[in-house]
Amino acid sequence: MMADGFIAKVGLFALAYRRSILIWLFGFIVPIGLFGWLAKSVQARSELVWDAVILRFLQSFAVPWLDWIMRHLARSGQIENVVVLAVLGVLILKRERRLRDLCFLWLALVGVVIGNLLIRTVVVRVHLASWETWAPTFDFGFPSSQAADTFAIAFAAAILAWSTRFRWWIVVPGMIYVLANGVSRIYLGLHYPSDILAGWALSLTWIMAVGLIRGSLANPLIECPPHAQI
Repeated sequence: MMADGFIAKVGLFALAYRRSILIWLFGFIVPIGLFGWLAKSVQARSELVWDAVILRFLQSFAVPWLDWIMRHLARSGQIENVVVLAVLGVLILKRERRLRDLCFLWLALVGVVIGNLLIRTVVVRVHLASWETWAPTFDFGFPSSQAADTFAIAFAAAILAWSTRFRWWIVVPGMIYVLANGVSRIYLGLHYPSDILAGWALSLTWIMAVGLIRGSLANPLIECPPHAQI
């Protein structure tokens, strides 16, 4: 009877706080655990069999017209293009006087870039060179900076648009683009699949953290005067 009562209480708690539980589980626990496992495996030089399997699978589809598409997809995610989108977003938010959202976007993107650079110098893994690629690369490849950057801009945009009627016009294309860009990097031999997954996990965790701060600021404990509210 005591066990049944405990289980019932746990069930009621999970039901009452299901949103928070899902956020912590899939926004922090799962991506942090995934990233930690990948980073540890890479540092230990452990062989990730599925890395090679996915690489060979995608390579089997290599044809000239698909090469052309993948090259353009990969180039579209370069840091210059991400910066242009970020600046455009900042200008729009500034024009609409959404200063809290502007700070969120800035912190989200800058944090991902800095975190990625720091981790790449600790987890030393050279870029993949399993076959000839469309462009040479000279720095470390784990985690993929392009995967992290494109995920960051798409996820941040989804959070900012979630309360509007345009949310699905932002979320769905963003998800498709991030996935396609990641696949293009693997297809072209620029990254291992684990590099891409690590970039996504890193970006997800950081932006979720900044997003929770943004959400808490939306409902401050102390009311501000009307002229001081953002």
